[in-house]
Amino acid sequence: MDDSPWTYINLIPACKNCKNPLTEKDDDFQHVEEEIDENGEINQTVYYTDGELNSLEQTIEQMELQCDACRIEIPKKLFEKGLCFMCYDEPPLFEENPGTIVIEEGKILSCESCKWWWDE
Repeated sequence: MDDSPWTYINLIPACKNCKNPLTEKDDDFQHVEEEIDENGEINQTVYYTDGELNSLEQTIEQMELQCDACRIEIPKKLFEKGLCFMCYDEPPLFEENPGTIVIEEGKILSCESCKWWWDE
């Protein structure tokens, strides 16, 4: 019996937005390429949040990997909807807060509370 305080799962690296598996053509694939075993999986630590074991979806989101399609489409969609990019794209994901500050003309908006991120 394993006495380790950590819980591990094997998972296929996936996009935090669409949840589709990353392919070798995706830029973020190179971040996990060395960790992938012969089955195309990573042995990933499952963390606890608020005393509860994270779901598989939360674990994928925390890996912060993104496919190239979402990397292009998400900022475009958010700008068109007038939403803050950081609130939507950083964990916890998919918070739809109005973006009132233009960071990149025609591409990225920020809300007042996230503007510090862009100033660094």
